[in-house]
Amino acid sequence: MVECKDLLAIGNRGLIMADNFVNGVFLEECKHRFLCKVDVNGQEELCYIASSSKLAHFIDLTGREVLLTPNTNKSKTRYTIHAVKTSAGYILLNLAFVNKILQKEFNKSKSIYHEAQNISAEKTLPGELKVDFLIDGNPTIVVEAKAIISGTTIAYVPAMKVKRAVVQLTKLNKLLRMGYSVHYYFVLLSPTLECLQLDKGNKEFYQEFTKCIENGMRVFVYKTVWKENEVSVMHQPIIESSFITGIGPSLRGKNAKRILLSTPI
Repeated sequence: MVECKDLLAIGNRGLIMADNFVNGVFLEECKHRFLCKVDVNGQEELCYIASSSKLAHFIDLTGREVLLTPNTNKSKTRYTIHAVKTSAGYILLNLAFVNKILQKEFNKSKSIYHEAQNISAEKTLPGELKVDFLIDGNPTIVVEAKAIISGTTIAYVPAMKVKRAVVQLTKLNKLLRMGYSVHYYFVLLSPTLECLQLDKGNKEFYQEFTKCIENGMRVFVYKTVWKENEVSVMHQPIIESSFITGIGPSLRGKNAKRILLSTPI
C-alpha cells in the first residue's frame, strides 16, 4: 500500500481520494477489452480497465507507474487501474469516474444548471439513446460527456472511427429537432493537452457533429485538475473557442457566435 488516495468520496471542490491505492508498473493490454497486465511488487497481475476502447490508441502506458484500487466485488481481477503517473502529473484512466466528477460540478451553486429541478444520470430516451445526464427544465437538456486522453499536447475528435459515435450524433440531432437542448462535454484527462480539434477526415462523424452544432448543440471543454487529495474539473474557454471556430465555415453565423458567448461559469 502507498500513501495515495482513491476517488470515492465527495469534497468541497471535487472527489476526495481514500487511502487504498496500490502502486504498479503497466506491462501490456490484453487481447480482450477491459483487461491488462500490471507488475505489482514483482508479481504479474491481471487488472481491470474501465474503458471500452484500447488505451494504446491514445497513450503508451508500457513501463509507466500506475495507481490501482483493489476490487471489493466478486471479480476475476484483484485491481482496477485508476491513473497513470506522468512527468506533468496524473492522468485519470478510470473513465467511470468522469461522470461523477461532472455531476459534482453540475450541482455547484454557480453551475449553469443550478436552477434545474432534477439532474438524472444515465437515462434512456426515445430511440434507445442512452445519455449521460438528463436535466429537467424548459427545454429539457440532454448532456453527453466524452473523456479525452492523449500523451501529447493535441487530441483529435474522434480519436478513431467508431460507428456507434456517428449513430449517437444522428439521434442527438433528432432530439434537437424535437425541441430538446443538447450539451456536449469534452473532459480532457491529460494535463499536457492544450488543443482539441475535430477530425475532418472522419467525414461521417464530422458531418453529423456539424449538423448538431447548426441545430443548436452547445459544446463545452473541461479539464481535470488534481489538487492535494481532490480531483475536479475546470472550464477551458480558450480551448473550447478554438475547437468551435476550427470546425469550419458552416459555424460562422449567428448560431456560432451564440455558442461561443454562452460559456458556463
